[in-house]
Amino acid sequence: MLLRLFTAGLLVLAATAAARAQEAMTWEDPGDVLVRDATAPAPPDPAIRWGRETHCPIIESAAAFRGLPTEFFVRLIHQESRFNPTAVSHKGAQGIAQFMPYTASERGLKNPFDPFTAIHASAHLLADLRAQFGSVGLAAAAYNAGPQRVSDWLAGTRQLPGETRSYVIAITGLAADHWRDQWRSDWPGVTDAESTPTKTSFTCAQIAKRGAATRIASTKPQDAPLSKDNWGPWGLQLAGDFSQAKAMASYRKLQQRFASVLGDREPMVMMQRTRGVPAPRYLVRVAESSRERANALCARLSKLGGACLVYRN
Repeated sequence: MLLRLFTAGLLVLAATAAARAQEAMTWEDPGDVLVRDATAPAPPDPAIRWGRETHCPIIESAAAFRGLPTEFFVRLIHQESRFNPTAVSHKGAQGIAQFMPYTASERGLKNPFDPFTAIHASAHLLADLRAQFGSVGLAAAAYNAGPQRVSDWLAGTRQLPGETRSYVIAITGLAADHWRDQWRSDWPGVTDAESTPTKTSFTCAQIAKRGAATRIASTKPQDAPLSKDNWGPWGLQLAGDFSQAKAMASYRKLQQRFASVLGDREPMVMMQRTRGVPAPRYLVRVAESSRERANALCARLSKLGGACLVYRN
């Protein structure tokens, strides 16, 4: 009897060892199963307890493997789930990368709650979306709203949801309209702009620990010049739009119409953020050195049928 139990125990141990050896040889990637080689990231030891200290190396490795900017991918995963591998949204998105069940099925992801395979599936999907739309900003928009919704938005047939606009700003620091305008001007062969508009960058560990303290853009209402070029303490408000390109196009039309007043005056562009409004608004102003000069220029423009408002910058 004891001999039989001992033999059965050896068989169980042998089967377990074989299974772990097989697991160490392959890992599931979205849409395909890759055999490990010197370049592919290795799965973590199953004995390692999941936690933020484990997620960061996997996120960074997946970003590098798929050629994604590391901080961009870190922010996206943090925005999705706050690095919680058991997260489930009210819409049914699952796991650390918040895959909807049908998307997980399309990508060949069997278990969205397994952080390792979900993170690599997410990186693979984002790399595909980046290749499709040409930038990390539009890839983020498509990850949130779906590629068809983004395609329709770029074609001008549908609007982009406010949730998606906020999502893109939180991850890239730039408005979705910025990425759309870049796509329109540079496609095909578009390349990413800087994924963050500030010089400040954060590691995965810092984002995991500090959360909102590492956000790129402030949510406080503010008017801030995009650069100090053509700046003055007072300005004539002449155009504005959620798209910087459209705002500048409106100004160029006014410049042609009122050439005797605006001439070759290059404007300053302000970025206005309003609490509760997900996207910034771009304001185009012609700057003056004093309120009196600004009022005088506005009066000249008004006499010719133009409209303007004078503000302190």
